[in-house]
Amino acid sequence: MKALIATVYDKAYEAYEPLFRYCCQKAYPEYECHTWNRDHWGEVFKPGPYTTAALRFLLNEVGEIDYDAYLITDIDILIRREQPDFIAQHLNHMKWNSLECYDNCDHGDHMPGVHFVTKEWWPRTKAAREKYLAVLWERPANLAEDEVILRKVVVESGLRTSTNAILWAVHGLHLGRFRNQNIQAIRFQPNEFEFLDSLMADDKFMELAEKSKEDPGFNHVWGNVMAVYNRRKPR
Repeated sequence: MKALIATVYDKAYEAYEPLFRYCCQKAYPEYECHTWNRDHWGEVFKPGPYTTAALRFLLNEVGEIDYDAYLITDIDILIRREQPDFIAQHLNHMKWNSLECYDNCDHGDHMPGVHFVTKEWWPRTKAAREKYLAVLWERPANLAEDEVILRKVVVESGLRTSTNAILWAVHGLHLGRFRNQNIQAIRFQPNEFEFLDSLMADDKFMELAEKSKEDPGFNHVWGNVMAVYNRRKPR
């Protein structure tokens, strides 16, 4: 099966892109990874972080290359390999919940930003996606509106939704958890410790991380990750 792991990012998240790409390719060398910088579209869309986040679900460029499955995710997630892999997980969940061409959880007014789709997503949602792209030509997306728009696209395309959140997962380590939260309250799961252990032992990853730490925002987040890792790690 041909699959693509994809996301869109802007200048504020440029430091995350090399790590995102490296982890994707290390975890799933048999699948493709593609990232789009928000600047690729110039001033076509109104600037703003939630506009950037919304574009990943809407743009035809993400679906123009012919893949069987797409994981549309966040640039600040370090993807790790899972067994079964994310495709098998989502396809089974889609079948279980009678979902067509996508897998996500309906929270009533929004859907989370990690979104799995099959190739049928692009033609089935074309009209609704174009409608909301036109909105973003006129104004920036509001706070967290990317996830609101995603749900609207699903519903307005006549696709069934599910409130079953059992599967919803980031398929890796979400560094966004460490941006503003009280790190004293964060707990790592055992598999997260194992994943971080493997990253700490990976010279290429650590080289990329050191380079990314030149960005103050990333340096703050990574410092929090290391603080939790070093404090919680079993001896």
